[in-house]
Amino acid sequence: MLGRPNQYTFKVTFTNGSIEVFANKEDATNRKEYIDNIGKKMPLVAEYNYVNGAALLRLDKKLNPDDAKKYEDAFMKIK
Repeated sequence: MLGRPNQYTFKVTFTNGSIEVFANKEDATNRKEYIDNIGKKMPLVAEYNYVNGAALLRLDKKLNPDDAKKYEDAFMKIK
């Protein structure tokens, strides 16, 4: 998906998730909604997803909600 139309232009992966960067916020939001809808239909693959500008933070659902919130808070501080 890297570099394809409306898909991410950069991605970094880490132990508990990844950050995907898109050309614009709309593409990031569309990707989040797509992934969230898959998680609703198949709960085993559900994950935490947060959009900040043109970036999408994706976190493993195995994280407890408090830890996911810490990631979200730090991610939302990025400008």
